[in-house]
Amino acid sequence: MKVTDILGIREQNIASIINAVRFKSGISKKQIAEETELSVATVSNLCNDLAARNILIESKNDGLSVGRTPSVYTFNVERYCVLAINLQLRNVMYLAITNFRNEIILEKEYKYSDNAGVEEIMHEARVHYEEDLKPGLRDDAVIIGVGVAVSAIYDTSHSKLVCCAIPVFEEKDLKKITEKEFGLTAYIDNEANLCAIAANASEAEYEDIVYIHASEGVGTGIIQHGRLLQGHNGYAGEISHMPIGRPDRKCKVCGRYGCIESDLSIDGFLLSYFGNNRGKREERWKEFLEAVEAKKEKALKVTEETGTYLGRLVSVLIYLFDPQVVYIGGNIPVLYPYMKESMMKEVRGRCVLWDENSIAKILPDLTSNERIIIGISERICSKWLPY
Repeated sequence: MKVTDILGIREQNIASIINAVRFKSGISKKQIAEETELSVATVSNLCNDLAARNILIESKNDGLSVGRTPSVYTFNVERYCVLAINLQLRNVMYLAITNFRNEIILEKEYKYSDNAGVEEIMHEARVHYEEDLKPGLRDDAVIIGVGVAVSAIYDTSHSKLVCCAIPVFEEKDLKKITEKEFGLTAYIDNEANLCAIAANASEAEYEDIVYIHASEGVGTGIIQHGRLLQGHNGYAGEISHMPIGRPDRKCKVCGRYGCIESDLSIDGFLLSYFGNNRGKREERWKEFLEAVEAKKEKALKVTEETGTYLGRLVSVLIYLFDPQVVYIGGNIPVLYPYMKESMMKEVRGRCVLWDENSIAKILPDLTSNERIIIGISERICSKWLPY
């Protein structure tokens, strides 16, 4: 037990040092010790070990001392990388590689067949990675993990996906399938959680965040006091079947009426505008966006009405979580200028304590695809240890 405790302390100290150095260039042992609250002796021993293993890059900085030139350290960020796979849109596979500072260094988008199963999709992802992305890495690069974004809940108790907006993933153990295909530790989460993680990592002024992501499905990522809220099974923040949508609209997933996902998802907008038209989905979405931009009456009416339902959702989340900021990402931000008035009318009417200066900012986010990749990178890099 004592040995395990000692090893645990060492791992915790290494993690603290890596996180202290990760986003900085040329930091001394003394500065690391001050930031991590570890002793200089502990920092010195561990930095020497990490430098010997080419995890830290050691150099000299004449500007830090008038006497002996001290060593400074920089994390070898380009050597340690993450493979991120975004599968939150139907038939679309987006692959990216990030360095240890969450910077996207390689990326590419692909299509996959309607008939592809999960195993086939992940096999295609590995082939695309090996043929198109891997050759662009430096020779000594190490992929420390692979993360996958899905429009679903990852049930952490049973290691399966549930409430999937893309049916092929329903009840699948995507973590096991991914790890078998790539031979790497895999991290699976929904797009809203990943966007929330990314926002928390990049915007230090916000420690309480609600991130609404609406595309294939509708989900929320909740950051409270700087930590992702997940719950016992990973269901925390699940709002897709919250009955605050159109009361006469039947949910194609649960079979009940009024689910908010039935309004705010891509299919929800298309149903409201086109009815049960079964034309090509991608073309219909483009046509709808063009109709909104052209200010066609029916398209504006759809966005205005849907803005009211978005306002209901925002109001509920403000009351439940008291965030500093509510981000709205996914496919909605391009429509946000046309939805904002009806959304804000609903928020102001329902949130009797509403005060834009003290309760919550509401901000559209046009960078959610990038956020998903950064969220995967942050989640894997922040937990990584050089075993």
